[in-house]
Amino acid sequence: MTNQDVVAVMLDNRPEHVFSWMSVCKIGARVSLINHNFRSSLLLNSLTQTQSKYLIIGYELANEIGKDEIAAVVAKGITVMVYGGSIPGAHGNIIVQYGISLHDVLFMLYTLIYG
Repeated sequence: MTNQDVVAVMLDNRPEHVFSWMSVCKIGARVSLINHNFRSSLLLNSLTQTQSKYLIIGYELANEIGKDEIAAVVAKGITVMVYGGSIPGAHGNIIVQYGISLHDVLFMLYTLIYG
């Protein structure tokens, strides 16, 4: 991911929305906040217009939208990451990363102590 990449964030109103937004900024990418009510053509148009390469979407919204619409997003070359779960019935290249949660490793720090 580079500082030219755009990450779309589509989450309900909850603390993880802000955490995701700030995390994307921290790694140097740009954030596109997508209205969680957008579906089908509105969603695809928003992702296209913002030139998003990644979509972080909440588990509940992903299930509500459905695997066919998620497949349409993936077909546009957008990497989809589902926060908090996965989509039942989704296989193969539909969901690129499953179940991002607050319990996943963010970074590792290794130190070497000379004595």
